[in-house]
Amino acid sequence: MADYALDNTWDRATRRLSLLEQYFDPMTKRRMTALRVREGLRCLEVGAGGGSVAAWLCEKVGPTGRVVATDINIQLLQDIKYLFTGLTDL
Repeated sequence: MADYALDNTWDRATRRLSLLEQYFDPMTKRRMTALRVREGLRCLEVGAGGGSVAAWLCEKVGPTGRVVATDINIQLLQDIKYLFTGLTDL
């Protein structure tokens, strides 16, 4: 992934993603709430980064919904995969 400008394997990628989450997640959550994300929906997140939005989606869709999250590097998503029954595919 040497050609990818925002490589998640960079030693400070977690910090970079955390700062992006702090800034963009509130807007993203407001928009998704306005779109009526709710129990039972099926959601796809492309470019999931550290997985904060994917984790939030899992809470919203609950056990009857499904969240599929992906990124160019899914290393940072592995930790949340088993925290939520709604996140089944990476």
